[in-house]
Amino acid sequence: MRVLIIGGLGYVGSSIAAELNSRGHELVLVGRRPTEFGSTFGEVHVWDATKEWTGSTPNFDAVLHLASSNGDYSLDLLETYLDNLAVTRNILKLCQQIPNSAILYVSTLQVYGRWTGELSVDTPVSPTSDYSFSHWVAEEHVKMFARDCNRKSLVVRLSNVIGAGVDQSVIRWSTVPADFCLQAVKQRFIDVRSSGQELRDFIPVSEVSRQIGDLVENLNYWTGRTKLIATGQSVTIGSVAEAVSQRAQDLLGEPIPVNYGRKSRSNLDESELRVICNTSDVHQLRAEYSVPSLVDSIDDLLKAALRKIGSL
Repeated sequence: MRVLIIGGLGYVGSSIAAELNSRGHELVLVGRRPTEFGSTFGEVHVWDATKEWTGSTPNFDAVLHLASSNGDYSLDLLETYLDNLAVTRNILKLCQQIPNSAILYVSTLQVYGRWTGELSVDTPVSPTSDYSFSHWVAEEHVKMFARDCNRKSLVVRLSNVIGAGVDQSVIRWSTVPADFCLQAVKQRFIDVRSSGQELRDFIPVSEVSRQIGDLVENLNYWTGRTKLIATGQSVTIGSVAEAVSQRAQDLLGEPIPVNYGRKSRSNLDESELRVICNTSDVHQLRAEYSVPSLVDSIDDLLKAALRKIGSL
């Protein structure tokens, strides 16, 4: 299968590219700037998707859209916020030029606007930030395009992705587990800056890539539906910090204290967040496949943090 991955040089995109490459698919990876690692998995094109595509348009069986903003910090200015919305518009205009191509958009669980209770594909969305709202708008734009152009489409909402990925030059060090690992290596303590009782569902980037690889190979599933990719297991931010502290202590040979910030406004427990994944289909975990553990992902991030600051 010939697959175009827009955002294929980023943290999640490069891991998906590695997975699809290992399965024998022909890939073209698109990003705003080239990376040394990208050409390992396919042909690389540089494109600023805030501008319309120019040049020739080769045929693809599927287009994967992972080119949205990574967080609110990049949407502070009105110009960058509008650019983020324009990216999806321009990608869909490109898809119009590719006959019969299917489109998959990678979104986020943050469109639900909360991290408590049960979350499923049937939970009403309620964005609470520019970041979550822009993802919801992109989801709706993809669905509208698919209806109007009679194309196969799929929206995938990711939980919190963890791990070093395949290209360590594009790790998102601002995400919670990666930030904890970098703090542990760099300053020999971890500041949580909250009570640590917030609940999240962390999923290894390798498992995200495997599930999306399964989806790419089952285009009949792309019927305009939405799929959640998560573990279904919630953990507290504090428990992740403590796990990073213990693994860093083992690696560095010295204690790594964890400092907590403000007290919690409520008494949360791990039973108050449950992501109900629609896994009763062809994308259910294979019996022979072992999902990497949270500790495995933490170990990978700690080693990447050591390399980043030149200690390994």
